[in-house]
Amino acid sequence: MITQLYQGFDGRADLVQAHLAAWEFLGSPGAQLTGAQKSQIVAEARASHACATCKARREALSPGWVNAPHESDSELPEPWVDVVHRIATDPGRMTKQFVDELAEQGLDHAAYVELLGTTMFALSVDIFHRAVGLEPLPLPDVVQGPPSGERASIVDDIGAWLPVLSPKSPEAPAFWKDLPRLSHVARGISLVPSQILVHAQLIAAQYVPFKAVPSTSNMGRALSRAQIELVAGRVSAISECFY
Repeated sequence: MITQLYQGFDGRADLVQAHLAAWEFLGSPGAQLTGAQKSQIVAEARASHACATCKARREALSPGWVNAPHESDSELPEPWVDVVHRIATDPGRMTKQFVDELAEQGLDHAAYVELLGTTMFALSVDIFHRAVGLEPLPLPDVVQGPPSGERASIVDDIGAWLPVLSPKSPEAPAFWKDLPRLSHVARGISLVPSQILVHAQLIAAQYVPFKAVPSTSNMGRALSRAQIELVAGRVSAISECFY
């Protein structure tokens, strides 16, 4: 049982619940991707850390100077593998032009957003496990079935590279009705609305709930709200997070 990997973990139950929910989601059919494809994306996110091509690319003045195939751990198309590895190891040098041209590789904006969300969720859980000394979870169990084709019915252009779900969309209240302010972070991968709740649950467990972001009140956790922001700010600076 996957829950056995958390035995001896002296941490909050909501962290375990968020990780297990994310892992189940990562093996299930998505909006544009199958469960098998999503599980393979998780494998590629992990393979990227030992990939010689990714290492050479990070050390190069321009990522375009390194075009060798990646050390892959899946049957995904090479262009998809490249995107996953870039997101995992060198996201700061991706460009809007690069993302727009992915449609030629079978990744239109909605499919790219789902690939992005899958990679992001996998990295979030894996990095947490590594940080606290837990074994990594096995690859998500694959649930068979076709993608749903879901995508936001009404979108907004907020100046990002990709359109996002509009608050005017009929499905929006189910995701954002309790938020005092709708941030760009909360909307980032909302072109595929089914990812919003998983995103929110992971952020609530590993940071703070979206609705609590504007508050300076303590959260009843081991760290005060000020300490949480100090750690978050320091990690963002080290990671060169331009946002």
